[in-house]
Amino acid sequence: MSHWRLSNKLIIQAHNPDQAKKKSLLHAIAILAAITISFFSGAYYKTNQQLNLSQELESITATSDTQQQKILKLERQLAIASRESQVANTARNELSQWLDETRIQLQQSHDELEFYRKLSTESGQNRGFDVHRVLLQNSSDKNIYALSITLRQGMKKAKTISGSLTMSVQGILKNKPHQLNWASLSGIPEKPVFSFKYFQQISTSIHIPEGFIPQKLLISIKSKRDGKSDTLNKDIDWSQLQTPIQ
Repeated sequence: MSHWRLSNKLIIQAHNPDQAKKKSLLHAIAILAAITISFFSGAYYKTNQQLNLSQELESITATSDTQQQKILKLERQLAIASRESQVANTARNELSQWLDETRIQLQQSHDELEFYRKLSTESGQNRGFDVHRVLLQNSSDKNIYALSITLRQGMKKAKTISGSLTMSVQGILKNKPHQLNWASLSGIPEKPVFSFKYFQQISTSIHIPEGFIPQKLLISIKSKRDGKSDTLNKDIDWSQLQTPIQ
C-alpha cells in the first residue's frame, strides 16, 4: 500500500518593503502615463479639429465676402445701366416729340403759305367782302374749342372795312333743339371786331356745355365801308368745321 506524505516544510521569504513600494509606484506611473497619453491625444485631436473648422470658416467667410462684393458690383453696374437706359429712352422720346412737333410746324407753315398764296391770288379778283375760311380745333378740354375765322375782300376793293361779328351754335340739348348765343359760347358779352383792307384773321375760343350736341355754327357779320353798312350771314355744318371752307 502506497502512502502520500505531506511535506511539513514552509518556505519563508524575507519581506522587502522598498520593492513593494517600487512596484506600486511603477504601476501608478503606468496608469498616469496612459491617462496623460489619452488626454493629450484627445486634446490634439480636438485642437486639430478646431483648427480645421476655423480654417474652413475663414475660407467660407472669405468666399462669402467675395461673392457679396461681386453682388454689390453687379448691382452698381445694373443701376448705372438702368440710368443710362432711362436717359437714352428720355432722350429718344424727347427727340421723337421734337420731330413730331417740327413736322407739325412745317406742315402748318406750308398750309399757311398755301393759304396766303391762294388768298392773294383770289383777292386780285373783283370779289366783295366775305368769309374766306373757318377752322375749329379741339383743345385739351374736350368742351373748349379754338375758333379761327378769316375775313377778306378783293384787292380792287381795297378800302378799309370795319365792323363786328357774332356767333351762335344750334344743336340738341336734353333731346330738344337748343341754341347757344355768343355770351353763352364765349362767356363775355363783347363781340369780336375787325378792321382791314385785304384780310384779317379773328381767333377766339368757345365753350360747348356738357350734354349739348352741336349741329351748326351761325355767323352774323355787320360791316361798314365807304359809309355804307352791310350784313353777312353764314351757316356752317359743325361736321365741316374741321376742314377749311371756301
